[in-house]
Amino acid sequence: MQAGRNRKRITIQYETVTRDTVGGEVKSWSTFATVYAEVNASPAAADEQFITNADQLQARMPFAAVLLGVGEDGHIASLFPGMPGLAPALDLQAAPGALDAQAPSEPRQRLSLNLPMLLQTQWLGLLAFGQSKKQLIDAVLADTPQSRALPLHALLTAGRLPLRIYWAP
Repeated sequence: MQAGRNRKRITIQYETVTRDTVGGEVKSWSTFATVYAEVNASPAAADEQFITNADQLQARMPFAAVLLGVGEDGHIASLFPGMPGLAPALDLQAAPGALDAQAPSEPRQRLSLNLPMLLQTQWLGLLAFGQSKKQLIDAVLADTPQSRALPLHALLTAGRLPLRIYWAP
């Protein structure tokens, strides 16, 4: 970074979740800081950072523990239903690896791990909050036809090691 190149004012935010008066989730964004920065939107720089992150993750295998959350759409680890490249990412015969995942909402570009890499662990857990996620887990465990295309289904049926599910209302 060189003096004089920090010409863009940017706001760094993080997602916050609070409860409304009846206990429902309210998601919003809070400002961490507003600063001047040099903005480099080069696709080549992003690709280089992605490769570096992927290499660092693969060097840490096997993991001591993997604790995953689940979205109401059945996604896990930024592996979203219907995203490009989902089938190879869930293929248990694939080599463990990282991938450039595409989310349906911002931030769209995500670094994720394929299912074989997520399963390279000594302990595997799934954390879920809310009745809708419990119903989703129940549907997958019942092997309902509509649940079979979900990344959550692939995780719950992989069978490579015990999965501990932690659910709370």
